[in-house]
Amino acid sequence: RFKQELALPDVQTGQEFCQPIKQPSAFIAKPLVRFFRFLAPQLQVSVGTQSFLLSPLAQTAQVIHVSDAEPDLQPDTEVHENFAEVVLGTPMTHLQRKKHFGLG
Repeated sequence: RFKQELALPDVQTGQEFCQPIKQPSAFIAKPLVRFFRFLAPQLQVSVGTQSFLLSPLAQTAQVIHVSDAEPDLQPDTEVHENFAEVVLGTPMTHLQRKKHFGLG
């Protein structure tokens, strides 16, 4: 919730760096910036004395709630240390979890 009404494209998120960042060689920087712009087309990048990486908030958000009703900010599920034990009902080591979920 914002304190004042804002246009959605004006709300930015990202990083601003206080100290200058040493610019990598163009051989590394240009393909890297192209890749990130492919993932986030409206990404703004500046490297040098005033370095920043900024994107519109709507582009980076995983969920946007638009409603006149108050949003329910409580999580739907509890966080458990051993996810496999809660879901599968049996404790597992990290290697067993990797095998079960097809990651190993």
